Amino acid sequence: MNSIKNFTRYGLLLLAINTILYSCQPKVAAAETPKELAAYEVSPNEETNVKIVSSYINALLTNDQETAKSLVGDGFMNYGPSSKDSLDIKGVIQYWDNIYKARSNQDSGIIATTSLRVNEGNLAGEWVHVWGNYSANLNNSDYTYNLPFHSAFVIKDNKIVRTQTWYDNLSIALDLGSVAPVQAE
Repeated sequence: MNSIKNFTRYGLLLLAINTILYSCQPKVAAAETPKELAAYEVSPNEETNVKIVSSYINALLTNDQETAKSLVGDGFMNYGPSSKDSLDIKGVIQYWDNIYKARSNQDSGIIATTSLRVNEGNLAGEWVHVWGNYSANLNNSDYTYNLPFHSAFVIKDNKIVRTQTWYDNLSIALDLGSVAPVQAE
């Protein structure tokens, strides 16, 4: 009976010592697994990229041609609204110069912007997406443009190198009477 008491007493004492020694050991962090590269992520250059795009849009709306030119890179191309529409920066400046002369109270009506980095594939790079509702008054007319749009901008070395804009130009053409709807038979 005495040996059982001694065994229990010494066993409990050894357990307590082991517990104390184990708890004093430095903690070893679990090995970190390498972060898997996502197909896309929020751009770490988000603030700068959105500022570049916003400045470019404002330069076009206010006919500040020099600023617009300074924000685009070599080989810049503008596409849209259809897949076959394209302009270089010279064509974009001329297009918006004509718009500036024909319209007043232009507003980009930007609703939301996102800035993403695509990490792989043929679309890899820095992208800014802009959703807005462009509005303007047609000079010498009662007509007001109200045009939802979506634009995607590719940024490289802090310059815009490509834009793609989608909007419904048929609705504007119908409103202005430059095309006639097909009559049902």
